[in-house]
Amino acid sequence: MTKLASEASRKRATAGNSVVELPICLSLLFLMFFLPLTNLTMIGMRAFAVFSAARSAASVAGRSFSFAENSAQDKPSAKHVAPGAAILAAQACPAGARLKHNQVKVFLIAIPIKPGGASIKQDYPLVVVDTDNYVYQIEVSVSAEVEPLVRLNSNVFGEVPGLTRPFWVQASCREFAEHPSGLSR
Repeated sequence: MTKLASEASRKRATAGNSVVELPICLSLLFLMFFLPLTNLTMIGMRAFAVFSAARSAASVAGRSFSFAENSAQDKPSAKHVAPGAAILAAQACPAGARLKHNQVKVFLIAIPIKPGGASIKQDYPLVVVDTDNYVYQIEVSVSAEVEPLVRLNSNVFGEVPGLTRPFWVQASCREFAEHPSGLSR
């Protein structure tokens, strides 16, 4: 009987070990695989929020009636409407990036219709609008700092953007100017 009792207790001891080790192993797997994937997913969602902000701001700026100066209270210029539209679009995303007005830049691009001509990119109104020879686009460039979900210790990993510190993302989108006659204002 003593021999059977010692064998039974030995079987119970090894079975008890696996019950104790399982949560430890699962928590290590969680930290090694799930946390970095979640961090990467959140960075991707926030970077997409920056792109979405640029696309939305370019769409709104392309429909404006002037480039730099407001023509009327209900008709704001592309330079005035784009930053607000970008901030609203970034806030609409659940994991959106935090934008400021100085991180949104608006450019006017004149593309020649005839081949061989050079495009003109500027951040001030045109002197003359020539719709016979040029097609006009509004470009909005949005820059934002994308923060990881969990910031890890930089003493262990060093300075790694997206892991131990945030990194900058820039997105630019273009839309055709729907009212090119107002691009000189």
